[in-house]
Amino acid sequence: MAKTRLVLTPHRAPPKPCSPPSSGPPVSTFPRSPAYVRRNLGRPGAEPDKMERARQEFAKGTGIGKTARLTGLGTGTVQRLKREMAIVQ
Repeated sequence: MAKTRLVLTPHRAPPKPCSPPSSGPPVSTFPRSPAYVRRNLGRPGAEPDKMERARQEFAKGTGIGKTARLTGLGTGTVQRLKREMAIVQ
């Protein structure tokens, strides 16, 4: 029976960086073009008339769930409105 010999190979060298760091100015210092228009990101807010109706329902003493059903808003929106109303008072 012949003995097998284990051959160890050296580890590969780490990759070299592709390019040296840029020596130019940072991107944020470039002036914006006149055609640049900032857009609102995210979801649009609730309709103002629905929010006012929810405020009126809270003034009557209506709960969060019923107010949400009556006004057509979500319960999270109604909860946020109630919390904001409590902070203002």
